[in-house]
Amino acid sequence: MGRILIIGPTPPPYHGVSVATEMILNSNLQRKFKIIHLDTADRRDLSNIGKIDFTNIYLAFEHFLKFIWLCIREKPEIVYIPISQTTLGYLRDCLFLVPAKIFHKKVIVHLHGGYFRKFYEGSSKLMENLIEWTLKEVKRAIVLGENLRYIFQGLVPDERIVVVPNGVDEKLFEKTNLTIDTRSKNHIKVLFLGNLIKSKGFFDVIKAIPKVIRRYSNVKFIFAGKFPNNYREQNEVFRYIEQNKLDSVVKFMGVVTGKKKIKLLLSSDVFVFPSYNEGHPFVILEAMATGLPVITTDVGAIRETVIDKENGFIIEKNNPKQIAEKIITLIKNPELRKKMGEKSRQRFLKYYTKDKFIENLSNVFREVLFG
Repeated sequence: MGRILIIGPTPPPYHGVSVATEMILNSNLQRKFKIIHLDTADRRDLSNIGKIDFTNIYLAFEHFLKFIWLCIREKPEIVYIPISQTTLGYLRDCLFLVPAKIFHKKVIVHLHGGYFRKFYEGSSKLMENLIEWTLKEVKRAIVLGENLRYIFQGLVPDERIVVVPNGVDEKLFEKTNLTIDTRSKNHIKVLFLGNLIKSKGFFDVIKAIPKVIRRYSNVKFIFAGKFPNNYREQNEVFRYIEQNKLDSVVKFMGVVTGKKKIKLLLSSDVFVFPSYNEGHPFVILEAMATGLPVITTDVGAIRETVIDKENGFIIEKNNPKQIAEKIITLIKNPELRKKMGEKSRQRFLKYYTKDKFIENLSNVFREVLFG
């Protein structure tokens, strides 16, 4: 039985890497391999990620020492590391990557985003050299979609770059739950789910609302997620809502998780997520699992997941006008909305379940152990 050291945070806070790590630890991989886990979680909120402060320095040093100890005591054959796309984040990753090279471990890196190439090409020469050296001998580099393979080209041999799309637990979205008709007959509910920051396209959705409600008054816009600690940006949003008299059609739910989140998705009609920079967002997979048409942008691996005009619409970044037009199209055409939602559900079950994610990851582990 192969021994695999999984490095990664568990939630809270909830973000792509912590959700994926939790999924790995709660899967049948435990029966196939000897899984050892080094939890790198920082239980403070997401605003602390990427900052230099005493707690982050302390945690990095503590995780480094624990890693050395686990390598000596547990003798893992594989070290699995989700890598960062920022200078500080990657320097922290090097606290694992460098000792893993020294201990001659088989290293698998997993990129949960789509920005790494830009980060690498925009780095100093010294940082570029460090990235090249640390990635040179990794056994596999995992990306989230076929169109993201280019990220590691020239850094990792092509045959070692593999695609493992994200997945979510299909059991949470069983057919029995989906037969409950929680969608209102009286109004259309448009949902945005994610951190309420401009880079997620959140403000673009707000700016699309006036054009939509001029055509249709029976529309509610639901925003579920956390505002950042950026009061200037937050005040700008609420000022826009007040100036355009949108209070009656906009509702902020705060952070929603678990059954509350599934219920919210099931009660919605359209999912909008026009983000500027993503890898393979879990929220889109959750929307597809609940049979929603998706309006989103062509970033990361999204275009492989949301097929334009099939299970949703791909629009330009930073384009409230297009967001409004696509929402209006879906309101105007209930049959199209229903058909796209069914296509979303079908694509989810075929490609993006938790079981599929774990199966793909298991295959990568086996290739490295026995290939």
